[in-house]
Amino acid sequence: MTTYNIEVDESTYRKFAECGKALDEPNASKCFELAVDALVEKLNKIVAIKSNKKFIEQCEDWMLHPSAFDESNAVFGPPSGMTEDEVYSLCAATIVWGGFPAVLTCWKPTFEQIDHMKETGRLWIATMGKGMVPITVCAKNPLNYPGIDLKG
Repeated sequence: MTTYNIEVDESTYRKFAECGKALDEPNASKCFELAVDALVEKLNKIVAIKSNKKFIEQCEDWMLHPSAFDESNAVFGPPSGMTEDEVYSLCAATIVWGGFPAVLTCWKPTFEQIDHMKETGRLWIATMGKGMVPITVCAKNPLNYPGIDLKG
Protein backbone atom coordinates (compact mmCIF):
# COMPACT_ATOMS: atom_id res chain seq x y z
CA MET A 1 0.00 0.00 0.00
CA THR A 2 1.21 3.52 -0.81
CA THR A 3 2.07 5.80 2.09
CA TYR A 4 1.32 9.52 1.82
CA ASN A 5 2.88 12.25 3.95
CA ILE A 6 0.31 15.07 4.05
CA GLU A 7 0.67 18.25 6.09
CA VAL A 8 -2.19 20.65 6.78
CA ASP A 9 -2.29 24.16 8.16
CA GLU A 10 -3.77 24.99 11.57
CA SER A 11 -7.09 26.18 10.11
CA THR A 12 -7.63 22.91 8.24
CA TYR A 13 -6.63 20.94 11.33
CA ARG A 14 -9.28 22.83 13.38
CA LYS A 15 -11.91 21.95 10.76
CA PHE A 16 -11.04 18.27 11.14
CA ALA A 17 -11.27 18.63 14.91
CA GLU A 18 -14.79 20.07 14.47
CA CYS A 19 -15.75 17.20 12.16
CA GLY A 20 -14.33 14.77 14.69
CA LYS A 21 -16.56 16.16 17.42
CA ALA A 22 -19.60 15.61 15.20
CA LEU A 23 -18.47 12.01 14.73
CA ASP A 24 -17.69 11.47 18.43
CA GLU A 25 -13.98 11.33 17.55
CA PRO A 26 -12.17 13.74 19.90
CA ASN A 27 -8.80 13.27 18.20
CA ALA A 28 -8.47 15.59 15.17
CA SER A 29 -5.47 13.63 13.88
CA LYS A 30 -7.53 10.41 13.87
CA CYS A 31 -10.41 12.17 12.08
CA PHE A 32 -7.97 13.53 9.49
CA GLU A 33 -6.46 10.05 9.06
CA LEU A 34 -9.90 8.51 8.47
CA ALA A 35 -10.76 11.19 5.89
CA VAL A 36 -7.46 10.70 4.06
CA ASP A 37 -7.87 6.91 4.10
CA ALA A 38 -11.33 7.25 2.56
CA LEU A 39 -9.99 9.63 -0.09
CA VAL A 40 -7.03 7.38 -0.94
CA GLU A 41 -9.36 4.38 -1.32
CA LYS A 42 -11.56 6.38 -3.70
CA LEU A 43 -8.51 7.57 -5.69
CA ASN A 44 -7.17 4.01 -5.90
CA LYS A 45 -10.48 2.86 -7.39
CA ILE A 46 -10.38 5.64 -9.98
CA VAL A 47 -6.76 4.84 -10.91
CA ALA A 48 -7.53 1.11 -11.20
CA ILE A 49 -10.55 1.73 -13.42
CA LYS A 50 -8.65 4.12 -15.74
CA SER A 51 -5.61 1.84 -16.01
CA ASN A 52 -7.85 -1.11 -16.86
CA LYS A 53 -9.39 0.63 -19.91
CA LYS A 54 -6.46 -0.07 -22.27
CA PHE A 55 -6.30 -3.74 -21.30
CA ILE A 56 -10.10 -4.11 -21.48
CA GLU A 57 -10.14 -2.70 -25.01
CA GLN A 58 -7.71 -5.46 -26.08
CA CYS A 59 -9.96 -8.17 -24.61
CA GLU A 60 -13.31 -6.58 -25.45
CA ASP A 61 -15.06 -9.53 -27.04
CA TRP A 62 -13.79 -12.48 -25.02
CA MET A 63 -12.96 -11.37 -21.47
CA LEU A 64 -15.36 -10.22 -18.75
CA HIS A 65 -14.78 -6.73 -17.41
CA PRO A 66 -13.68 -6.22 -13.81
CA SER A 67 -16.08 -3.90 -12.04
CA ALA A 68 -15.56 -1.61 -9.06
CA PHE A 69 -18.31 -1.93 -6.45
CA ASP A 70 -19.44 0.06 -3.42
CA GLU A 71 -17.93 -2.33 -0.88
CA SER A 72 -14.47 -2.30 -2.54
CA ASN A 73 -11.84 -1.68 0.12
CA ALA A 74 -8.68 -2.78 -1.70
CA VAL A 75 -6.96 -2.48 -5.08
CA PHE A 76 -4.62 -5.24 -6.23
CA GLY A 77 -1.98 -4.14 -8.74
CA PRO A 78 0.17 -6.25 -11.04
CA PRO A 79 2.60 -8.67 -9.38
CA SER A 80 6.26 -7.75 -9.18
CA GLY A 81 7.89 -7.82 -12.61
CA MET A 82 4.66 -7.22 -14.54
CA THR A 83 3.05 -4.03 -15.85
CA GLU A 84 -0.52 -2.74 -16.20
CA ASP A 85 -0.35 -3.73 -19.89
CA GLU A 86 0.12 -7.37 -18.87
CA VAL A 87 -1.97 -7.67 -15.70
CA TYR A 88 -4.25 -4.83 -14.67
CA SER A 89 -5.19 -3.53 -11.25
CA LEU A 90 -8.31 -5.00 -9.74
CA CYS A 91 -10.76 -3.44 -7.29
CA ALA A 92 -11.70 -5.89 -4.55
CA ALA A 93 -13.05 -6.24 -1.04
CA THR A 94 -11.17 -8.10 1.65
CA ILE A 95 -13.85 -10.13 3.44
CA VAL A 96 -14.40 -12.90 5.96
CA TRP A 97 -16.21 -15.89 4.42
CA GLY A 98 -17.36 -18.46 6.96
CA GLY A 99 -14.66 -17.33 9.37
CA PHE A 100 -11.85 -17.42 6.77
CA PRO A 101 -10.16 -14.44 5.08
CA ALA A 102 -11.10 -14.04 1.42
CA VAL A 103 -10.93 -11.56 -1.44
CA LEU A 104 -14.10 -10.65 -3.36
CA THR A 105 -14.02 -9.25 -6.91
CA CYS A 106 -16.82 -8.35 -9.27
CA TRP A 107 -16.93 -8.88 -13.06
CA LYS A 108 -19.35 -7.48 -15.60
CA PRO A 109 -19.95 -9.41 -18.83
CA THR A 110 -21.20 -7.72 -22.00
CA PHE A 111 -24.60 -8.74 -23.37
CA GLU A 112 -22.79 -10.74 -26.08
CA GLN A 113 -20.80 -12.60 -23.42
CA ILE A 114 -24.00 -13.33 -21.48
CA ASP A 115 -25.57 -14.72 -24.64
CA HIS A 116 -22.50 -16.89 -25.26
CA MET A 117 -22.56 -18.19 -21.67
CA LYS A 118 -26.25 -19.00 -22.05
CA GLU A 119 -25.48 -20.86 -25.27
CA THR A 120 -22.52 -22.86 -23.97
CA GLY A 121 -23.38 -23.02 -20.27
CA ARG A 122 -19.70 -22.33 -19.53
CA LEU A 123 -17.63 -19.72 -17.73
CA TRP A 124 -13.82 -19.85 -17.92
CA ILE A 125 -11.57 -18.74 -15.03
CA ALA A 126 -7.78 -18.26 -15.18
CA THR A 127 -5.46 -17.39 -12.31
CA MET A 128 -1.84 -16.27 -12.60
CA GLY A 129 0.75 -18.66 -11.20
CA LYS A 130 1.35 -22.40 -11.10
CA GLY A 131 -1.48 -23.42 -8.83
CA MET A 132 -5.13 -22.84 -8.16
CA VAL A 133 -6.49 -21.36 -4.96
CA PRO A 134 -9.98 -22.30 -3.74
CA ILE A 135 -12.37 -20.10 -5.70
CA THR A 136 -16.11 -19.49 -5.80
CA VAL A 137 -17.99 -17.95 -8.73
CA CYS A 138 -21.29 -16.28 -7.77
CA ALA A 139 -24.17 -14.85 -9.76
CA LYS A 140 -25.40 -12.82 -6.77
CA ASN A 141 -23.46 -10.57 -4.38
CA PRO A 142 -22.35 -12.92 -1.57
CA LEU A 143 -22.20 -10.02 0.91
CA ASN A 144 -25.99 -10.36 1.17
CA TYR A 145 -25.74 -13.77 2.80
CA PRO A 146 -24.98 -14.90 6.41
CA GLY A 147 -21.42 -15.82 7.27
CA ILE A 148 -19.86 -13.36 4.80
CA ASP A 149 -18.71 -10.01 6.17
CA LEU A 150 -16.51 -7.12 5.09
CA LYS A 151 -13.27 -7.04 7.07
CA GLY A 152 -13.31 -4.05 9.40
